[in-house]
Amino acid sequence: MNRDGKVFAEVFEDNRPIVFIKITSVKLTDKLFDSYLEDVEKLWRKDERYFLIMDFSDVSFPKLKYIRKQADWIKFREKEILTYCRGIAFIVNRSIVRMILKTVFVLQESPVPYMVFSSVEEAEEYGKSLLGLDVPA
Repeated sequence: MNRDGKVFAEVFEDNRPIVFIKITSVKLTDKLFDSYLEDVEKLWRKDERYFLIMDFSDVSFPKLKYIRKQADWIKFREKEILTYCRGIAFIVNRSIVRMILKTVFVLQESPVPYMVFSSVEEAEEYGKSLLGLDVPA
């Protein structure tokens, strides 16, 4: 959170084991990005598995250093990610954001299954299937 009370990522756990992270359009800073990574790490402290939905609908184009930092973080935290995260769904509505995701995963392969969707509903169905929860027919 910055001095204005703005955040880069809002984490919602009310439907756990499906966790929703909304990436905002706030201008990214080192402090905000570090706070986002810390928030994801806090998910592991509950010592239970989850599925992550990341909504990138409003994200602005990040600097290359944040793309690299995300890739490095994935590599450094691979064990924890594999232990707790069953998979990730990204909500993406712009091709440039899809390219950024591809860049992150070229720099560091995702340790868990992931897919890109255009709606939260599709992402939730995917998450429920990976978690073994009931999925409507």
